[in-house]
Amino acid sequence: MAATGGAAARGARFCEQPLAWFGLDPMHVRRSRWRDAAATWLDAPIAGAPTPLGTHAHRLGLLFAAPAERRWFGRTTRTPQPVRRYADGSALALW
Repeated sequence: MAATGGAAARGARFCEQPLAWFGLDPMHVRRSRWRDAAATWLDAPIAGAPTPLGTHAHRLGLLFAAPAERRWFGRTTRTPQPVRRYADGSALALW
């Protein structure tokens, strides 16, 4: 993980994304590399946190967190954001 000017200036970490994770589409991680990506993203240390992102149950909950809007079986569903709020005041919102 490397810090870049924009992320570091805002107190955030920048996670370098290896190109090997992606196919022709530079937005979506290849299915075969999901485990690598999840391990990198979910184990990224958070300043002041006693553990990277909590328990395995918490991590599993992140897998099932819904995006703000999606098409699901032909219907559009919307989920209020952020999907998670943390004690330190930070939040997670999914687009």
